[in-house]
Amino acid sequence: MKIARPSSLFIVCVLALCNWSSDHGIAGEPFHSWVIERPQFRSLLSNEPPGLRRQGGLIWQHLLDIPVGRATAVRWGVRFVSEEMYRLHGELGFKLIASGPNRTDDPVMARKHKLQTVPECPRQKRLPNGDRLHILHPDSIEHYFQGVTGFLNHPDANLMWGIFAGDEDDDVAVYRSAMLKRQPAGHTYIHEFDRQVREQFGGGQWGIPAGIKNRDPNPFRWIALYRFVADRLRDRQRRLYTLVKSRNRNLVVTSFDSPGGVYPTEWSLLAPYADLFTLQMGYPGGSTRWRATAGFHSKLVSDLTGKDFWPCTHFEHYNYPHSKPEEVLEEVSQIFRNGGTGIHIYLPDTLNLSKTKGDLRTSYFSSPRRFHTVMNIARFIRTMPRLKLPDYNKTAILHNDDTIASRPHDNPDIYGQATETCYTFLGPVATSWFKFIDSAQVLKWSTLRDRFDVIYLPAAKYQRKQITSRLRQFVEDGGTLVCGDPEAFETDLLGNDTSTLRTEIFGVTLGDRSRAKSIRVRKFGWTGELPIHSPAFTLKPGPNVEVLATLDDGTPAITSHKLGRGRAVLFGANVLLTRNVADQRWREFFQAFVKSLGTPTGFNIWNFQLPEHLAWHEPRQPGVCLTNNRIIWREEVPLFHQNIETEGTYSYSISPDSLPENLNANTIPFSAGRLTDRRRAILAEKESARPYVGFKLPENHWVASWSNPQTVAITFDLKQPRALTQVKLWHRDILPAMTLEISNDGKAWKPLVKAGGHRGHPGDVYDKVVDLPRVPPSRHLRIHFAKRQSGEKLTLAEVELWAAEPGKNNP
Repeated sequence: MKIARPSSLFIVCVLALCNWSSDHGIAGEPFHSWVIERPQFRSLLSNEPPGLRRQGGLIWQHLLDIPVGRATAVRWGVRFVSEEMYRLHGELGFKLIASGPNRTDDPVMARKHKLQTVPECPRQKRLPNGDRLHILHPDSIEHYFQGVTGFLNHPDANLMWGIFAGDEDDDVAVYRSAMLKRQPAGHTYIHEFDRQVREQFGGGQWGIPAGIKNRDPNPFRWIALYRFVADRLRDRQRRLYTLVKSRNRNLVVTSFDSPGGVYPTEWSLLAPYADLFTLQMGYPGGSTRWRATAGFHSKLVSDLTGKDFWPCTHFEHYNYPHSKPEEVLEEVSQIFRNGGTGIHIYLPDTLNLSKTKGDLRTSYFSSPRRFHTVMNIARFIRTMPRLKLPDYNKTAILHNDDTIASRPHDNPDIYGQATETCYTFLGPVATSWFKFIDSAQVLKWSTLRDRFDVIYLPAAKYQRKQITSRLRQFVEDGGTLVCGDPEAFETDLLGNDTSTLRTEIFGVTLGDRSRAKSIRVRKFGWTGELPIHSPAFTLKPGPNVEVLATLDDGTPAITSHKLGRGRAVLFGANVLLTRNVADQRWREFFQAFVKSLGTPTGFNIWNFQLPEHLAWHEPRQPGVCLTNNRIIWREEVPLFHQNIETEGTYSYSISPDSLPENLNANTIPFSAGRLTDRRRAILAEKESARPYVGFKLPENHWVASWSNPQTVAITFDLKQPRALTQVKLWHRDILPAMTLEISNDGKAWKPLVKAGGHRGHPGDVYDKVVDLPRVPPSRHLRIHFAKRQSGEKLTLAEVELWAAEPGKNNP
């Protein structure tokens, strides 16, 4: 990999920002993000300032893991200068998520570049045996607030920008409850939790499920548990917000950070207790052209909280394994076009960080074009005005916490998928504008009809009767309710049968499952047959019901019931599946269906995209690498482009401090030497399978170092004359001045060029590029490194020799 010329991170980022960075993508690369056919940028900006985003973004400190960064860089032959990293974080305004107000590897550099921290609140209290209490245990809650108080009282509390409420706490609370209920040894307090869940949220009947996944699939236990966790974490968040604001109103309090997926968080109830909301998202198994998950989460949380939203979009090697520059650009664009306001960055190799082999550390090393694209975006958006979002809020999608809570932890999320797919069909596909609402808001507002003309209900199998009644009243008052869940209102949250309410609202009774494979449509200005990939039910319509579409067996597939002044539309099969978005027929159907309800479409906000010049691509490198150790990393894949095998060798005038026994200092093959071993070094094993640990073999196994301060010469034999163009070196410590010479016979030497040296910060890895004047092809190259002061060590990590492409006049 090459981060040289220009060598500092600051210059590289600015070059990309100014569109000096070569091509705009690699021809033929597949695209795995939503495609904007006619992107717009400037016309969709408002005159409003960026707000909180002007101060920067959130970032986890993996790029500032100095020991790991240096150790990786010296093995891989990559520039890594700690102050450049700290300077970059300071220039971009990154707020460091940390374990304490002053926790970073180099506090001096952090202060110099005015970095601020966002300490993460403590998690579960640790027991004497090393185990941890449940995150909601009273002692864990006390431990949590003791930690927060410690942050506020810390001598370096002035370094804090905010407080990070917690990482994945909601998910941890849910799955740990179920696991402890199944195996309570050492945690008998779980029985008290079980009692509270049963009495407060389970109607005296349903307590904590005994195990995750299919260990205990009872939906009513999961509903009770999720509601219990949401209630307790909301109370903890309220206490946190009150405590922090009582001490320092300027500190930014974030929400806890859900781990991705669709959770029954009851966002609108949480809204008053954080200044900044965040959650994680990615694409387990890989993204596709037809998913816009970053946009979905951004609109969901922004709508339900009304606060700043900076999601952690997992660009790193994990949930989004492709993540090329243009895809990163699109994913971040989705955040802003849906009401999000900033970014939250996490860039380690999450997929491999707990492995001995294959941990690629961070995107800085293993996907430089992704890394620089993210940095370019982070710089750009600090001054970008807010977007002009549409002033239309008469359509809503109900994010139905009641039904979403029924999913056993780690089971397929059919209701979350339905909610996201509903968003995708209405927004990116049909280009309508809408607002997410949640269960708590339905109960809070005295009337829904005054607010909305149309409400979409993607999932509703389990529903509190009070909410069902509000939805019925909405229809009777003249609203249109569109339900994609044929089993809507099957029971309440305790399992009591409420299917008669479904019949009353939709005017149909639900019959047996059908074997139908498609839906036939002749209305909405669209005619065609639509494939279905989920169970369909036989709908038996009553009075005042119009059949809008039929199954291929002739029975109703979509019905519309006139109720009061409004109508209730029901689909007889769950068609809100991710796979259906990829089907042009389904996209055309929903475009027609949305328009048929009188909903305006064609909002240009769906065309918003950040400028393409923010996507960084490595500058073109002319010629070929004679040492056969050139590597370009693209999305965690090493590419060995532009290398040729010359069978060359090199020799030292003075042996380095250590030399492998199987090598002769006078004839070291490029394929075996430490100056040209990048192909092997990138496979270096860690000392253990734990995250963030060092490497198994010591540094001197991969580099050549000279403690002897005398002049050192390295002579390269290319085996035949070559038109040399460039020499690249990666080094640490002291790089003395150099004199380069060429020869055809290895005896008569001709001076070629002189190059200045460099005195770096101890431990950092630097690069040096020496451009060579055009001269006749030569077989030999010799580099003299000048004498150093006593105690100054010369360490070379990697050397590349470059020549013009072989051609008619140049071999």
